Amino acid sequence: MAISIYFSLLLVLLSHFPSSHAEPFIGVNIGQVADNLPPPSETVKLLKSSSIEKVRLYGADPAIIKALAGTGIGIVIGAGNGDIPSLAADPNAASQWINSNVLPFYPASKIILINIGNEVLMSNDPNLVNQLLPAMQNVQKALEAASLGGKIKVSTVHSMTVLGSSDPPSSGSFAPGSQAGLKGILQFLSDTGSPFTINPYPFFAYRGDTRPETLAFCLFQPNPGRVDGNTGIKYMNMFDAQVDAVHSALKSVGFEKVEIVVAETGWPSRGDPNEVGPSVDNAKAYNGNLIAHLKSMVGTPLMPGKSVDTYIFALYDENLKPGPSSERAFGLFKTDLSMAYDAGLAKSSGSSSNSSSQTPSGKVTSTGWCVPRNGATDEQLQASLDWACGQGIDCGPIQPGGACFEPNNVASHAAFAMNMYFQKSPKKPTDCDFSQTATITSQNPSYNSCVYPGGGGGAGSTGVMNKYVSSDKLDSKDNGAVEPKVYSSLSFLLIFVVQVRNSIMSVSELKERHAVATETVNNLRDRLRQRRLQLLDTDVAKYSAAQGRSPVKFGATDLVCCRTLQGHTGKVYSLDWTPERNRIVSASQDGRLIVWNALTSQKTHAIKLPCAWVMTCAFSPNGQTVACGGLDSVCSIFSLSSTADKDGTVPVSRMLSGHRGYVSCCQYVPNEDARLITSSGDQTCVLWDVTTGLKTSVFGGEFQSGHTADVLSVSISGSNPNWFISGSCDTTARLWDTRAASRAVRTFHGHEGDVNTVKFFPDGNRFGTGSDDGTCRLYDIRTGHQLQVYQPHGDGENVPVTSIAFSASGRLLFAGYANNNACYVWDTLLGEIVLDLGELQDSHKNRISCLGMSADGSALCTGSWDSNLKIWAFGGHRRVI
Repeated sequence: MAISIYFSLLLVLLSHFPSSHAEPFIGVNIGQVADNLPPPSETVKLLKSSSIEKVRLYGADPAIIKALAGTGIGIVIGAGNGDIPSLAADPNAASQWINSNVLPFYPASKIILINIGNEVLMSNDPNLVNQLLPAMQNVQKALEAASLGGKIKVSTVHSMTVLGSSDPPSSGSFAPGSQAGLKGILQFLSDTGSPFTINPYPFFAYRGDTRPETLAFCLFQPNPGRVDGNTGIKYMNMFDAQVDAVHSALKSVGFEKVEIVVAETGWPSRGDPNEVGPSVDNAKAYNGNLIAHLKSMVGTPLMPGKSVDTYIFALYDENLKPGPSSERAFGLFKTDLSMAYDAGLAKSSGSSSNSSSQTPSGKVTSTGWCVPRNGATDEQLQASLDWACGQGIDCGPIQPGGACFEPNNVASHAAFAMNMYFQKSPKKPTDCDFSQTATITSQNPSYNSCVYPGGGGGAGSTGVMNKYVSSDKLDSKDNGAVEPKVYSSLSFLLIFVVQVRNSIMSVSELKERHAVATETVNNLRDRLRQRRLQLLDTDVAKYSAAQGRSPVKFGATDLVCCRTLQGHTGKVYSLDWTPERNRIVSASQDGRLIVWNALTSQKTHAIKLPCAWVMTCAFSPNGQTVACGGLDSVCSIFSLSSTADKDGTVPVSRMLSGHRGYVSCCQYVPNEDARLITSSGDQTCVLWDVTTGLKTSVFGGEFQSGHTADVLSVSISGSNPNWFISGSCDTTARLWDTRAASRAVRTFHGHEGDVNTVKFFPDGNRFGTGSDDGTCRLYDIRTGHQLQVYQPHGDGENVPVTSIAFSASGRLLFAGYANNNACYVWDTLLGEIVLDLGELQDSHKNRISCLGMSADGSALCTGSWDSNLKIWAFGGHRRVI
C-alpha cells in the first residue's frame, strides 16, 4: 500500500506539468495600409512555408479569408470602430455582419475569433465605449443563431494604457477610467470563454527608458533582470513583465481565469534619425528571441509552463501608414516575399538566429550538450530543473543514490536535467533555451560515472567535470560544520518522496518493479488492440455488399410532405415529439415555443420565452411539460396546464440554473418526468432533478475524462436510460453512465470537426453522429469502434451536418445539412444516399436545422431556417422501416 501511495504522489506531481510535445501557436498580423502588397494567393503560399499557425486581420477582407480556405490556418477577423454603433443598436445588423463576413467562408476558412473594435477604451469617446459591450453581445447572439456559438469567439483589443499600474508586474491594475467599461466586458469574456486581447510593445517601453540594460531587457538578451519586490520574482525580459502585469490586473478584479492573448507585439527594423531603437538587428533580436521564448513553453513567471498565444506585428511593411518611419517598418517579410530578416519562422528553420540559441563561440549548432548559461541564478535554474523533470525525462540519476546526485547543488542537477530534455527533443537550439538560462556547448560535461547523453565529439563518461557542474558540494556553516544544500520546489519534493521510499524499498528495486508492471500493461494493451484490429476487418457497407444486400429504393409517393406547420416568425432551431406521436414542440429564434397537434396542424400552445435566444426544447415523457434552454444558460420548464396571462406569457414552473455557458441541448430521461439531462457551452452535461431544480450529477468539468470544448448535443439510450452520448466541439463523442459521473465510459474519435449532433441507434448498442466535417458516422458502444462513415461524394467543400435521426429499424439515417435545404436519407447498411428531401415537392426553402422521428417511426418532422416545420409521412410498407 505504501509503495502505491508514494508512486501515485509522484504521478500526481508530474501530471501538473505540460507535455513537452505541446506547441504554442505563433500568429502574425496582416496589415493592409499599403499599395504594394502581394496578392492573397501569394501571401497564403508564404504563410504555408512558415511556422505561422494563425493570422489576424484588422477587418474581414473576403479575398484573404477565401484564399486561406483549406489551409488550416486560424483566422482572426475584426469589425472596425465605425461598425460598433450599428452593431450595438440593431441585432439584425450584427446578423447581417455575420452573414456577410463569416457564413460564406466558414468552416473552410478557419475563423476562430472576431475582434469588435480596436483599443476602443482609449478612444476618449464615451458613447463609443458604452456601445462596445452591446455590440459584442449582439455579434455573439448572431453567432449563436448561426450555430457558431463557442466555435468562434468574440472579443475586443486593448492597448497597454488600459492598465493604470504595471510596475512591478504583481501590482498590475486597470486604470480607474477604464474599469467601468471593462466590468461588463470581462464578465462577457468569462461567460463565453473568450480571450482578453492586449497589445504589449516593449519597443514603446524602451523609448521611455533608453538605458542599455533596458534595451537588453526588452530584447530578451542577457541582462541583470528586474526583481518584483512584492513577490521576489526576477524578470529577465519586458514581454513577460508586461503580460504578467495584465494577468495581475485581471486577478485584481476577479477574472484571473480569462485567457490572455497578445494581439500585437513587434519591433521596427528602421526609423527616422531621431528615433531610438529601430534597427534590423534589434527587430531580429526581439522577434527571434520572442519566438524562441514562446517555443520553449516556459511561459511567464505567473503563468508557467504555457506560452501566451501571440500575434506578431506584422507580416509586411505598410508603406501608406502615417506617422514616423518606424510605423511603416514592422514587417517580417518584404512585399516581394523575401525575408526582411530571419526571425526563425521558416518551417525548415531550426531556430531563430538569436543569442539564446548560440554556443559560447556564437555559432548556432544542433549538436552537443545543453548546460546552464553563465550568470544564471539558482532561482532561474531551480525553475528550469523543476520544469524539465516534469516532462517525462529520467531524473533518477540526480536523486539520492543516483550516479549524478553529487555534487548536490542546483547548477549540477539543472545541467543534467536540461541536457536530458534537450537530447530527448529534436535537438534544435530552441530546445536549449529555458528562458535564456541555458546554452549549447561542445564540451562534454560527463564526469566520473555520471554520463551526459549527447554528441559532438567530447570525452565519454570518463570526461572531466566542466564549469557548468563544478560547484561545491557542501556549504560551510558558521560553526565550521558542513551540511548538504537543500532546495525547495518539485525537485526537493521528489527527493523527499524517494528518501522516504528508500526506507521500504530501494530505488532500483522500485524502478525494476515499475518497469515490469508497465511492460505487462503495455503488452496487454497491444494484444487487445491487435485482436480488435483483427476482428475489425471491414465496415458495415463492405460487409453488407458482400452479403448481397441491395439498397433501399423509394418510389415517387413513398415519402411525402403531408403537413406544413406555419406560425413561427424566426428560424426554427429545435423540435421534439411526444411519445404518443400526436404532438410536437418547436423552438424558434422568434422567442416562442409552439406546441402543435401533428394531425391537424393546429397550435395548442404558444409560449413566450424569457430569453429569445433558445437553442433546444423537449417534451416530458407524460407530455404535460416542455423544457427549453439557450443563451441564458438556464433550462426552463413550462407546465402546459398553466394559464397564460393577457400578453401570452406562461409562468416558468421550474428553472434549472447552474450552467456557466449556454444550454445547447436538453432531453428527458425516457419514462421519467422528474429527470432531465442538459449539455452546455461550459463543457459539461448535467443530470437534473426537475422536482427540486437541483443537480444530481455533473459530467465533465473538473474531471479529466470530460469534454474539452462546448458540448453541443446529447442522446439518451432508449434501451438503458442510464447511458447517454454527448457530442462536442472537441471533435469527440463520449459515452456516460449516470450512475458513475466521475469519468466517461468511453471516448469516440474519428471526426475532424465539431460534433453537432448525436443520436442513439434504435437497439441502444450503437449511435450516430453528425459533424462540421461534413460526415455522419456510426459507432458501436460495446467495442468502441467506428462502423461506418457516411460522406456525400463530390468535389465541393464539406458541408456541416446539423441534425440526424434514425428510422424505427435503423435502416435509414436522415441527415440535415447546412447548405440550402438538403436532407439526405442514407441507407445505413450500404452507406449510400437513397433520397434527398430537398428535391421533393413542398420541401423547405432554407437549411434544415433539426429533425425528429415519431416514436412509432411513421412520420418524420423537419424544422428549418425558413421558419416552418414539415411532417413527412411514409406510405405503405415504408411505415415499418
